[in-house]
Amino acid sequence: MASGSVLKLQWPEVRTCSESLAAIGDNNPTLKSCAKQLPGGEKQVKALIKMSFIRLNRILNLKTPLTEEAIDCIADEIFRNYPFFRPSDIHLITWRIMTGKCGELYESLNIAKVLKWVGDYADERSEEGARLSLQRHYETSYDPYPRSQDMNPINELFRRTKQD
Repeated sequence: MASGSVLKLQWPEVRTCSESLAAIGDNNPTLKSCAKQLPGGEKQVKALIKMSFIRLNRILNLKTPLTEEAIDCIADEIFRNYPFFRPSDIHLITWRIMTGKCGELYESLNIAKVLKWVGDYADERSEEGARLSLQRHYETSYDPYPRSQDMNPINELFRRTKQD
């Protein structure tokens, strides 16, 4: 694989993602697909996830930051439980934590807090995906004005009144 295509799978391209809908529509591959495409496989994907949380640790400057072992555990859990996430999802989760959208940190981060926020985000993302799927379904399959004469209620009513 050429190094240019590997670079396309790294996180910096997704900095503009600010909502779960944008992450769903993102064209980047899923974490599982990245693992298949990158030369380092699963290990490299987990390293990219870890880099996001290491950066978060540095930026927040907490009294009790995540330990290296905690970050390893978080990356493992995210990869195992959310293989459908995209790099933009990881960015969005860390961005939400950094900006306080997940709640008060109280000068510390731990595995339980982070994984709860990741789970909450996954639920939100799933709900948004389902809503988007239904919306697309109705836009493409529901015709408020059926073209078939037999299906048109006005034509049916008109036909009945003629018969009476």
